[in-house]
Amino acid sequence: MDKKKITLLIVIFLIFIIGIYFILPTPFPNKVTVVLTILDNQYLNTYCEQVVEKTLDEFTKNIPLEVEFKVLSTSILNKRNAIIKIKPGESEIVWNNRIRNIFNELLKDSVYTNITNQSINDLIMQTVHLISEIDNKNKNYIIFTGSFPDCYDKISTELLKSQITQKVKDININSQNKSTIIWSVLDTRANEEDILVTIKNTRLANVIDRRIIFEKSRDCIEEKRNNIYGIFFDKLSLEKAMDFIKKMHSQFGDNLKLTIWNDGALNNKVIYLSNNDILNKENLEIFNQLEVGQWTSIGFLLKQSANFFAQLDDSLSKNLVIIGNFPQESKGNQLDPKTWDLIKKIQNLTIYFYRSNFLKLNSTDKEFLFGLNYHKISYNEIR
Repeated sequence: MDKKKITLLIVIFLIFIIGIYFILPTPFPNKVTVVLTILDNQYLNTYCEQVVEKTLDEFTKNIPLEVEFKVLSTSILNKRNAIIKIKPGESEIVWNNRIRNIFNELLKDSVYTNITNQSINDLIMQTVHLISEIDNKNKNYIIFTGSFPDCYDKISTELLKSQITQKVKDININSQNKSTIIWSVLDTRANEEDILVTIKNTRLANVIDRRIIFEKSRDCIEEKRNNIYGIFFDKLSLEKAMDFIKKMHSQFGDNLKLTIWNDGALNNKVIYLSNNDILNKENLEIFNQLEVGQWTSIGFLLKQSANFFAQLDDSLSKNLVIIGNFPQESKGNQLDPKTWDLIKKIQNLTIYFYRSNFLKLNSTDKEFLFGLNYHKISYNEIR
């Protein structure tokens, strides 16, 4: 056989091998997309490892060559996504650990996002819409985790069920290549169970139940507690925190729901205070983890509170407690006339200044008090 024929046979053989490679499916999926829909994350850090353990294997068992994470949440600051690819020669164990670490980091949101029933419905519908538009060329997993609000009610449930059902009717789901929903919601109660059943019945996607069960399921205690909102310009030591809690109970009653507003990671963190747990170690440590306010914190926190209160019903009592000295003056005016006007128009708003023995008024404190008096906004002191 001459050299030309040998060369021709080799070329034909190589074309055959290359054709087989591209025609036959690869044993490993090229890419997996994982959408993390993080609901209320008040409890998520505690149960983060359980979520990872229960869900990781579902999208890594076939050893994908690339994993893309997309995060959906109500957090303003945490909008991180991530794309990771297997490295040449990387072992399955090392690759799997890299995926695990990124997954774990994305679940641990840098900001607490205690959300309303409406917010959670909007977030779930955003995810449903994403499922309808997601690229089905690769494997797609949608992980629902975090928890529904403690007081997620029947009205919100029925509304969301109706929205999901209608949305699925309006879209065309490819039955040959559906996405997979992994339900890893914390403490799935009766109303949340109804949502899960609706998702299954609509055949929106394949559903895998990997829920996280609480030893004791949560109760809705909202109606039994007085709501107070605290702007914290400073952290509180153990001694100061105990004094603060004692004064809050004296002013507002035994059972309180405190929403923390702070220019740091714990902004919007909600804690429950009962008169019989004034020495609750977890609550006391939270006050010591707050950030000390900067000059720009004044505008950020007061505008945040004003916008929040403006959305509430006028009939509701709005108790705002300001803790710590206002930051000392720097560049830029932090409160414009529109913000002052908005604060002035809020109905049933009572502003309190927590004045402990540790605190002396500074020049910025006095200027803010002057502003309240100028705009005829009443306030009280808690000593």
